[in-house]
Amino acid sequence: MEESTTTEIYVCLLRLCIKAKCLINVKNVRDHIVQFCTPITGILGDYLVAALAKCGAVDDAQKIAKGLQHRTVFSYTAIISAFVDLGSESEALEMYECMRKENISANPFTYVSLLKACSNLRDLPLGSMIHVDIREQGLAADNLVGNCLVSMYGKCGDILAAENAFLELSYRDIVSWTAMLSAYLEQKQINKAIQLFRQMHEEGMLPNHLTCIVALKICISLGEKEVNDELAKSFSLELGQSIHAYARKNDLLSDPLIGTTLISMYGKCGSIKMAEHVFNILHEKSIISCNAMLAAYVGQNQGTQALHLFKTILTMGMPPNNLTYVSAIQSCSVIAEGNCSMVSGECSNKALALRIGQALHLDVYMKEFDSNVLIGTALLTMYGKCGCIKEFETIFNDMPSHDDVSWNALFSAYLDLGQGAKALKLHRKMRNHQIILDDVSLMLSWTAMLSGLVEKGKGTEALELFDMMEKEGTMLDDVALKCVLQACCLTGSVNVCMKVHSMIVCLGYDVLESLAPTLIHAYGNCGSMVDAQAIFDDLSAPDIVSWSACIAGHASEGDVSACFKMFERLILADVMPDELTFTSILLVCCHAGCIVRGVQFFQSMVTDYGIIPGLNHYGIVLDLLSRAGDFQSVVEMLGLMHLQVDLTMWMCLLGACQAHENVELARIAFNHAIQLQPTNLITYVMMSDIYATAGLPEHAIEIEAIRQKAAANGCYTI
Repeated sequence: MEESTTTEIYVCLLRLCIKAKCLINVKNVRDHIVQFCTPITGILGDYLVAALAKCGAVDDAQKIAKGLQHRTVFSYTAIISAFVDLGSESEALEMYECMRKENISANPFTYVSLLKACSNLRDLPLGSMIHVDIREQGLAADNLVGNCLVSMYGKCGDILAAENAFLELSYRDIVSWTAMLSAYLEQKQINKAIQLFRQMHEEGMLPNHLTCIVALKICISLGEKEVNDELAKSFSLELGQSIHAYARKNDLLSDPLIGTTLISMYGKCGSIKMAEHVFNILHEKSIISCNAMLAAYVGQNQGTQALHLFKTILTMGMPPNNLTYVSAIQSCSVIAEGNCSMVSGECSNKALALRIGQALHLDVYMKEFDSNVLIGTALLTMYGKCGCIKEFETIFNDMPSHDDVSWNALFSAYLDLGQGAKALKLHRKMRNHQIILDDVSLMLSWTAMLSGLVEKGKGTEALELFDMMEKEGTMLDDVALKCVLQACCLTGSVNVCMKVHSMIVCLGYDVLESLAPTLIHAYGNCGSMVDAQAIFDDLSAPDIVSWSACIAGHASEGDVSACFKMFERLILADVMPDELTFTSILLVCCHAGCIVRGVQFFQSMVTDYGIIPGLNHYGIVLDLLSRAGDFQSVVEMLGLMHLQVDLTMWMCLLGACQAHENVELARIAFNHAIQLQPTNLITYVMMSDIYATAGLPEHAIEIEAIRQKAAANGCYTI
């Protein structure tokens, strides 16, 4: 048989081996070549190297290549491509250097593999150097190479270079547009991505399945970026729906990746029903699509539904992976926060979430998934939301490695549980590990904790946290300072109030203007109305909130004259008083016994300023009239009230009736009070005393009998 014919047969066999990816057959052909002493040169050498490389035997391919007298771009490209496919990018780049030293020019396929290597390594300088070589060979406008350049620059973070490479292409096919869209997505330049997608549509370029996936991911990214922006969410949902319609029309929904991405998109955009619809009509449900649906449920705070799906996954015999457990554990965190309802008569949401979370923890431990950082972080957050400090600290310490997310999860857990000292200690440790929270995130975290303590009435703890924050050098904004001033109101700490005042002044006049009402209120509550008045007087144009805060401060000190003067100044300044202003004025009238002025203010509030009285206004005036013994006016006002009188008001009226020995009105107040709270002992004692004082002991005995029945059976009236 002639040598040329033999070579052609071997080449044909090697081509078939490459197509079948069958290494055993390649080695059989190689052994046959060696056995019959066929020269391994030229095209046969190239194909043998390529077949070994493409079927995974890169070392064997290199040995053959080194033995070739004349290596070509074909064999080099095969080895470079194989190294990249195996994740050995450095070796691929070394082969390129050898190729250059032998003065062998790369072809477009060589550059495609080299650019993939740069993309995987995120090596921008090397990618730029290869781009120079591409330009020198006049291949920058080549469609295949140009598309890879766009992709490489996008992954390496140079979006301007990606745009230039895209514009330099002689012809832009759908792969080019998809590469540029992916580059924008990679660098979170969502607005540019949307503009490019529109331009692509206007130029009549039809998306393929990969374009649809990238476009859907753009919608997801927009939904994540603008969490609280309903307009952005609405736009991303509309765009996602149009892509969904296009995919349906062009028979692309059979691609499982498109279905999974659609589920994620609808989940991020808040359309959980559509996510469920897409999930339910999938031809085949994989663990990937199930994970997407689980994540959608968790993202929309539907922890119960997520756990139901997790149970279904187990029932179907589908083995859960790391991401499945992450979502299942996160659903427990959602339930613990009370963001969804769990039907259970035995325990609270938090207790039930902890029980399920512990079971999941045991499961991941048995499957040896607990070393996964994502699962560790999810467990850490779950135990934090359930209030289990010891457990989440143990989880964190047992994790083999920590990323930014796990550090921040521990930090957030400390903040959620009000562990300010531990949070600050951890923050110092994070800085030592170069895990830096940006100033804005840190400030928001501390402010949230301060706000939480103030809302719970824990003023002392809030001021202790403020002291620690100061020592730590934490930046404080006007919201945080407002929380500190509110804590001063709770504790009466005038020294801290003065310190915050100084900080506000340092921040500038604009901040002083915005925080003036809170500062005035804080000084007033701390008993320093001189300072409160001075701040007010320095304001160029105080708003009604500042006026009301100053009047309230004088009212709290019982300074009737100052309150009336401030109210007169308010009217002269042509400022409209509001509900809070009148609350303070009425209170000071009540405490000072200014009956006539109090009634006048109440009437003026309604007739002159059109303010509809609230329960607090009625309560103060009723208290004022009752103390004065004007029960006729009390009865008239009760008849005119459009609001239901609460327990406090009836008890105040009962107390006034006791002081003025008004038995008849006391009966009315008593009946309403025990209807609202049948087992309140003080109500019965007061009514019994009223009867005893009025010389009606038999009625006092009757009251005791009613109390005993009420304690057992409910509400009874006289």
